Amino acid sequence: MATGKNRMMRRRLAGAWLSTIVSISVVLLVVGVASLFLLNARDVSDYFREQVKFVVILNADISDTDAASVGADMKALPFVKDLRYVSREEGVAEMSAMLGEDFISVFE
Repeated sequence: MATGKNRMMRRRLAGAWLSTIVSISVVLLVVGVASLFLLNARDVSDYFREQVKFVVILNADISDTDAASVGADMKALPFVKDLRYVSREEGVAEMSAMLGEDFISVFE
């Protein structure tokens, strides 16, 4: 009888040992993934923050000096990393290249 009890105890201990190993492994995996995410979260956040783009459309009758003044004011803002001025002619050329010659019909 004592041998039967010893076998049962060994099986229980083996099951407990296996579940402990699996539990610790899962916890270590979760902690590792979470720590990698936290270490890279700042870089990912900075990347997405820098990729935000705005398009500012000025009136058609604005002069080049006024447009340059608006651009200089915007460039001086602390959250503006880069600024690119596109003239009306350059904009028409870019839109024609992207949407085809008859791109005005897209906006109507």
